[in-house]
Amino acid sequence: MTKIFFYELRRLTFNKFFIGLLLATALLSWTTLTGVIIRGAGGTAPFSPWSYGLYLSTVMPVLLVTLLFFITFLHSKQEGQVRTLTAATPVKPMAYTLVRYGALSAGFALLVLAVVII
Repeated sequence: MTKIFFYELRRLTFNKFFIGLLLATALLSWTTLTGVIIRGAGGTAPFSPWSYGLYLSTVMPVLLVTLLFFITFLHSKQEGQVRTLTAATPVKPMAYTLVRYGALSAGFALLVLAVVII
């Protein structure tokens, strides 16, 4: 199952769409930090928890939209065609689905980690 997990994670992260979403989220994060947060939020210092909370609340809607896009990868037309092939394998469909959702969660965690690092 670990091979399947890493295959799905690699397939998700090396997708053009994932890289585009990563760049768009990184650009939004950078512009938010340099334009709004560096001045401080609500009269506080830029390194205060209040400013960091504003930064995260500004970036969070974009992250949630990317999560929705990731979920659409699991339910696309191409995945429906592949589902007939995976149903013929000895892997239980529920275990395969859980592994795919785990890979999706790991990809989303990588995206969130990039936002936090910025």
